[in-house]
Amino acid sequence: MGILQETHYADLPVIDWSTGQVWHFRIYTRPYDIHRRPVFTSGWPQFVRARGLGEGDKVSFFENQDGDGGLPYTILVHRPLQRFSLSDELIIRDWDFNERASIALPDPAAPAPFYHFI
Repeated sequence: MGILQETHYADLPVIDWSTGQVWHFRIYTRPYDIHRRPVFTSGWPQFVRARGLGEGDKVSFFENQDGDGGLPYTILVHRPLQRFSLSDELIIRDWDFNERASIALPDPAAPAPFYHFI
């Protein structure tokens, strides 16, 4: 039945993978909606504003199954890579990794592959 089980709402504490901050979302389904699509009713707008989420950003939720007694869910924000050039150097700015990371690649004509491991 999932996290909602017998009720139409559940409080969902999650830890932000990037910042370590704990957020409290309430997930809700309409009791008489045949599709029972879940929505966040509280906590979510504050998270969106605090993290500056915008168009093109993606969010992933992960269920923690390591049994360490920590929070049951982790949230991770994925932001699109921003590419720009300064002189002859290609700069790739990845806002998702430690909030501010940049890598300079020497050849803008044939940039080396960029891998982001999560």
